[in-house]
Amino acid sequence: MSATAHELPQSNPSQALARVSVTSGNLAKPQIDALTGIRSAGALLVVICHVQMIMALGALPPKNPQDQVVPAFREWNAQGAADLTSNFFLHTIIHGAYAAVNLFFMLSGFVLAYTCLQENGRFRVSTRGFWMSRFARIYPVYLFGLIFYLPLFFVTATMGGMSTGRWWAMIAATLGLAQAWWPEAANAWNPPAWTLSAEAFFYVVFPFLLTWVDRRTRPQIWALFAICYAWAVVPAVLYVLINPDGLTTMTYIEEGTWWRVMKYNPLVRFPEFFSGVLMGKLFAYDAMQNARAGRSSKGWLAIVALVAVFIGMSLTDYLPYIVLHNGLLMPLVAVAVYDLAMGGGPLGWFFSRRPLVALGNSTYCIYILHAAFIGYGMIATWFALGGKAIIEHDEAVKAATDPSAVAPVDFSKFSTEMVGTPWQFLIWLTIILIIASLAMNRWFEEPCRRYLRRKLTRAHVPIPPRAQAADVP
Repeated sequence: MSATAHELPQSNPSQALARVSVTSGNLAKPQIDALTGIRSAGALLVVICHVQMIMALGALPPKNPQDQVVPAFREWNAQGAADLTSNFFLHTIIHGAYAAVNLFFMLSGFVLAYTCLQENGRFRVSTRGFWMSRFARIYPVYLFGLIFYLPLFFVTATMGGMSTGRWWAMIAATLGLAQAWWPEAANAWNPPAWTLSAEAFFYVVFPFLLTWVDRRTRPQIWALFAICYAWAVVPAVLYVLINPDGLTTMTYIEEGTWWRVMKYNPLVRFPEFFSGVLMGKLFAYDAMQNARAGRSSKGWLAIVALVAVFIGMSLTDYLPYIVLHNGLLMPLVAVAVYDLAMGGGPLGWFFSRRPLVALGNSTYCIYILHAAFIGYGMIATWFALGGKAIIEHDEAVKAATDPSAVAPVDFSKFSTEMVGTPWQFLIWLTIILIIASLAMNRWFEEPCRRYLRRKLTRAHVPIPPRAQAADVP
């Protein structure tokens, strides 16, 4: 084996697509490792962003003036929120990490379309088999994540004064993957799970969408791209102009009914997935032609596109958050995904490294579990910095015959030095989360998927082949 082959083990996907057997007509579809590997970067961006977001919220004054504040915990959160945005690079990463969700939705559409690509460059999908395959792919980990997060959901619902009926309605909606249609429920029970609610809608329409897209010409595909871009950006611009929630600021920690609709509703986020499917059709048009003609950017288009995405992310202080959040950078993300799929170049080589591919295959677990890990870690920190003392004080007050005789909590005994720094919190959280997700992918996610696929196969449901790259969330 040559040195080059050893260093660059991933074949060029577009070249592999050109290798069609004349006798059998079977399509040689390779695993697109670079698209799996880049998901690892996106997942870590989301984790870092959400840690900083929780710290920023923890540093704010309580909404209810009656709530008792733990001074050291609030100080620790304020320190973390500032430290994680202390320079231009960190500020850009934190405030632009939502581009990772754009990436995930577009990758989902592209990879699913690529998986259904036939040797003649057309698409084929069994509707019932596809739906069953998607269920086997997402629901076991999804349900595990909900159970893991359930104590946090119960605590927040109780503290928020949620009625029992509303609580059970949110449980039913979330178990049924319908919470993204209900603004208040979208991120109530395991917040990241809203993306799976959106994906569930995408999966329902995908077989029909793919059949329709398959009949479109290249000019029509480009026109549909433009429509998708307008579909993503125009509603966000209208929201900024109309401001239906009456927000004084529009940042990533704001709340409001229509704000939640803009961020979570599946119809609002559909153009990102749709664009991925359209890229899959263009890939079918172009891959074999480009490979036979020897045309390739060698990954440089992807590099330029990702640099441009970073520049766009750095403009969060100057452009409306919701417009950037909902797809302003979508064309650049599309170029990066498409060029990485075509293969070659230093970026494709980097994201095809085995550790990144292994991590990329585990990103679904990272995504579903990380909010619970953050929540439990924050509770442990709150306990250590005075929260436990508050609980003990409240119990003493309830048990005392004369509550006024119980001494108040002496918060001066607690300082941020009693726990690790916010940076240490983030680093250890990330390490533990990665280890747990790798283990879960190997010993839970994949066995559950194989088991369900076997059951469905025995039930004579035509199951499509496994995706050639990680495809959720």
